[in-house]
Amino acid sequence: MLNVRQKSGVAGTNQGETDQQFSMRKVFSNWRKSEKGSMTAFGIFIVAIMVTSAGLSIDFMRQERTRVQMQQNLDTAVLSAASLLQTLGAEAVVTDYMSKANIDVDYNLSVNVSEGINFRAVDATATATLETLFLGLLNIDSLGITVTSGAEERIPNLEISLVLDVSGSMGSNSRLTNLKTAATQFVSTIISGGSGGTVAMSIIPFSSSVTPSQSVIDAITMEDNHDYSTCIEFADDDFSSSSLDLDSTYKRAVFTSRYSDTGSGDFDDADDFNQDWRSCYMDEYFELLAYSDDETVLNNKIQGLLARGSTAGHTGMKWGTSLLDPEFQAVTNSMIAAGVVDAAHAGMPVAYSDTNTMKIIVFMSDGNNHTQRRFGSDYRGDNSVVWKAEGGTGVWVEGSFDRIYHRYSSWSSSNTGYEYACSWSNYYCTYTEGFYADPDPYYFEKNGNYYGVATETWYNSMTGMMFENLSWEEAWGLMSIEYYESVMGSGAATDWGSTSARTGSQSDTLMSANCTAAKDRGITIFTIAFEAPSNAETQLNNCATSDNHYYDAQGTSITSVFSSIATTIQKLKLTL
Repeated sequence: MLNVRQKSGVAGTNQGETDQQFSMRKVFSNWRKSEKGSMTAFGIFIVAIMVTSAGLSIDFMRQERTRVQMQQNLDTAVLSAASLLQTLGAEAVVTDYMSKANIDVDYNLSVNVSEGINFRAVDATATATLETLFLGLLNIDSLGITVTSGAEERIPNLEISLVLDVSGSMGSNSRLTNLKTAATQFVSTIISGGSGGTVAMSIIPFSSSVTPSQSVIDAITMEDNHDYSTCIEFADDDFSSSSLDLDSTYKRAVFTSRYSDTGSGDFDDADDFNQDWRSCYMDEYFELLAYSDDETVLNNKIQGLLARGSTAGHTGMKWGTSLLDPEFQAVTNSMIAAGVVDAAHAGMPVAYSDTNTMKIIVFMSDGNNHTQRRFGSDYRGDNSVVWKAEGGTGVWVEGSFDRIYHRYSSWSSSNTGYEYACSWSNYYCTYTEGFYADPDPYYFEKNGNYYGVATETWYNSMTGMMFENLSWEEAWGLMSIEYYESVMGSGAATDWGSTSARTGSQSDTLMSANCTAAKDRGITIFTIAFEAPSNAETQLNNCATSDNHYYDAQGTSITSVFSSIATTIQKLKLTL
């Protein structure tokens, strides 16, 4: 039976209130009025915040740890998959790497592969969902993880100028032998050791000058005052540019040697100037080889090199840059039309803006730039002292004795050299009125007298002859300086036009200007000082793209230097 408290006069009671209701009302009334435990609700709130924050940090740390684990393994996976030496499928390689990485969560993997004859690019994305431990208190039940990685190995199209010193000093200390081994391996690595890509390699030997092939000369404008030489005598301003100016007319270098191979005056031997110190070496093995990707052709060219002459590194660098400059395309097309360059190389050198092509110079030298001998105006141009006989009846020889007799004996002679005895009383001579000697093909003129090259005889009168006065350029193609001086009795040409000579220091300055022009165009320059003196080392180091592109080589170590350069050219890069 419910006990209902009746309303009475007692304070705090309500009419009709039960005992239980009254007790509960008393308890809550006392709790409400009490100050004890007034922070309990706030404390509960703070504890909840602390627990939630700690849980959040733990979940985020778990997320970052898993993300780093996935990223590191994905980077490794795509790097391996992108290698052009990798024989397995790129997607399979990435999948296999990730499956063995012991990643803490399940993930989804997406792999994209792009590849061609000379490149492979691999992009991969891995996604995962990490279940949270504490963020569920905030209704966050999971955290997403996404990692992306990409790697690419690209053997870009390569245009390479291999500029090699073949001056006389390269014949010492087995330098040329060691160079041939190193350069041959370099060619093999680039051509067949890589994995495709278009390669156009030019080999440019230099010594006293560089010898372009006739097919190159046919495509540019040069003086045509002689045809003994294809070497260009560059002006100083030409070295400030990486290109040949095809609108200019270039000066054709004089062809001569300080020394003659015979000294006999036989002009038929003019093309056999086999002595050192030639201004232009016209032998085939000195000609530059333009744009080839044929390993055999390139290596045969290297193996055929010989060491001759002095060092004109600035000229070698000038040709090295010119064969990489897109201005040379017209020359390339001309050589293709002539059948000298394969049609696959049409359009080379490509524009500097072509991001798929690397333009590279590998320049090797063993010495300082020497003084470059050049004839001054006294020994260039028209009106040389050499004449060519064109026709007529010959050389008229007047008053020549026929025979000399001794009056008191039977002795007589018709040999030359005894004319002086004709005035003696015990001798008498018979004479002819004169005769025409057979014409020599060439004559030197000095003070009105003419020296016949074939007869090695001076004549003081010329009758009935037609002559062509050769230019100095033509004349130097027929004789050495040594022979000229032996005939004319003059040492004026010995210094080889010393007033117009280009000193080694001046050549250094010009080479530096050309290196700068090439680097400004984005051409990468590797330089090798091969057992070179200190000044050459300085010049080559300054020419290189950076200190890391400069090498010092001794002996057979040049092989490892060329190998290092080849590896650098084909190195693998992580692109993303």
